[in-house]
Amino acid sequence: MINIFGWLAHGIFLISQIPQIYKVCRTKSTNDLSWLWLLLFTCGNVSLVIYGIGINEKPIFIPSSFELCCNMILIVLKNKYDK
Repeated sequence: MINIFGWLAHGIFLISQIPQIYKVCRTKSTNDLSWLWLLLFTCGNVSLVIYGIGINEKPIFIPSSFELCCNMILIVLKNKYDK
C-alpha cells in the first residue's frame, strides 16, 4: 500500500517537468533555468536511481530513471539555446 505513494510522488515530479520542457521547446529560451539547479536535480536523480536499484525498489528507481531522462533533455536544450 505504501508503494502507491512512492509511485504517486514520482509521477507528480515527472509530470511537473513536462511543462518546462514544452516551454523551452516552444520559446527556445532557457534563461530561467539555472545550471546549478539542473546539476543538483540531476545528481539527486542519479542518487535515487542507484539507491532504488541497490534496495530493489521499483517505485524509486523506475520513475527516477524517467525523471533523469527529462533532466538530460533540459540539459541538452539549455546547452543548445544558451549560446
